[in-house]
Amino acid sequence: MAPLTDDERATVVKGGHVRSSGLAFDVGFGVLTLGLIVIMGTGLLDYLSGWSNGAVWYVAYPIVIYLPLLSSAGLGIFLLVRLVRSIGKLTLTQLVRQITILVVLAFAYSLALHYKPSPIAAFLKGFRDNICSKADIPAIRSWKPKVQNDQTEWVPETGWPEPVKELSPESVTVHQYEQRVQFVCGGGGFMGHWGMIVGPETMLTPTSSGMDTYLPLSPGAYVYYYGP
Repeated sequence: MAPLTDDERATVVKGGHVRSSGLAFDVGFGVLTLGLIVIMGTGLLDYLSGWSNGAVWYVAYPIVIYLPLLSSAGLGIFLLVRLVRSIGKLTLTQLVRQITILVVLAFAYSLALHYKPSPIAAFLKGFRDNICSKADIPAIRSWKPKVQNDQTEWVPETGWPEPVKELSPESVTVHQYEQRVQFVCGGGGFMGHWGMIVGPETMLTPTSSGMDTYLPLSPGAYVYYYGP
């Protein structure tokens, strides 16, 4: 009979169930945990929610915010506890491998926490990138809705031109005095709301403050998020 490999010798039989400490198990859990850490560190779920105009946030806001953070930490703790409980049953090769995986994951987790963008910033970047792909800013800027002089006025959907309808905003408000058009594209309640503002090309993008966040879209246009 051929001699057992290190991974085969470290297989533990307990309660009638075989629990493997093999290479595939270690690497599989390590890759899964690292993937969740990358999702957390890049704010990918928040970005995709912004790209979809809040669809993911509407459905499961707490899951989007906390799932990658907590699940990656939970898997890391699981791997640590598993290592501690199996120290006496592991070969030197497996011990070094599992410690190396934990060190790499801990380092990646600390980097992800340090560089992780705020959920709002990642969300607004996704929203901006989607708006960039379909907004005709010059056409919107040339739109001259009929409002009273120097008034701020809500424009009903029946008065929207085609470039505005393509954005599917929830509401459109014309600020005649400031020569700008505000689009509210989503939000409400504890989620705040977000949208786009188009004005003269000389209009500057405001500076973000607190939860109120702004990102430039093009000269004289920007997207915004206003906190609740």
